[in-house]
Amino acid sequence: MKTETPRDLRKRMKRLEEGRDDWKGKQRGSQYAIKIMRNKLGAASESRDSWKRKSKESEKRITELQELTEAKTREITVYQEEAAQLRQELEDLKKMNKQQSLAGNLQKPLAISMLISASLWQFCWLSQLA
Repeated sequence: MKTETPRDLRKRMKRLEEGRDDWKGKQRGSQYAIKIMRNKLGAASESRDSWKRKSKESEKRITELQELTEAKTREITVYQEEAAQLRQELEDLKKMNKQQSLAGNLQKPLAISMLISASLWQFCWLSQLA
């Protein structure tokens, strides 16, 4: 074995220490980068879960609103049918009233006319809500 001088040993030791310190620095940088990536991954997962939850809530709300819309549409259809029947009854009553007035009887079916008017008003009011 070759005998090394103390100076050569110090130089060699210094190079080894510098190499070790460089390697440790690189490892610290790598660990820091890994930590940042894990944090980003956690934030992305949290964001994804949040949006997924919001999406499911929105879908549930849309379904509720669609059901409500269908119910209101059926209700409006019923009111429209009732309004059509009431209009027909009104026309029939007007015809009967004309025939009675021609025959000399001047009575007006006021109560029925008021009932029909109230129903038509209710229909118009509900149509504005929809």
